[in-house]
Amino acid sequence: MFAHRGLVTADAAARGIVENSARAVADAVAAGAQFVESDCHLTRDGVVVLFHDDNLRRVLGDPRTLLEVDSTELRALMAPRGGLLTLQEALEQFPRTRFNIDVKADAATSAIGPIIAPHADRVLLTAF
Repeated sequence: MFAHRGLVTADAAARGIVENSARAVADAVAAGAQFVESDCHLTRDGVVVLFHDDNLRRVLGDPRTLLEVDSTELRALMAPRGGLLTLQEALEQFPRTRFNIDVKADAATSAIGPIIAPHADRVLLTAF
């Protein structure tokens, strides 16, 4: 099974859980997904986070971009929506899961290499 942005069931969505969140990835893995596709961006403080859009509008109703918020603030904003998941956390918390990571921001490219290097055997990087 290949989980696109994790797994968010209708029930989870009704409780406020969103795509690319820690809960969505955990639920995908619990459902048997061996592969998780996610996207990544960089926060203002240089943390690579799993997030599809370059702004918070669609997911959080906030017009700011990811580069305008730091990871601590984003973690607080995502807490009721399934929790923030950094790329580092995803790779460490799900050691048997293979990831297809779509790099959505040029700013994130240099930060990604050292994060995935120890996990390169199970990570596919893609980008436009």
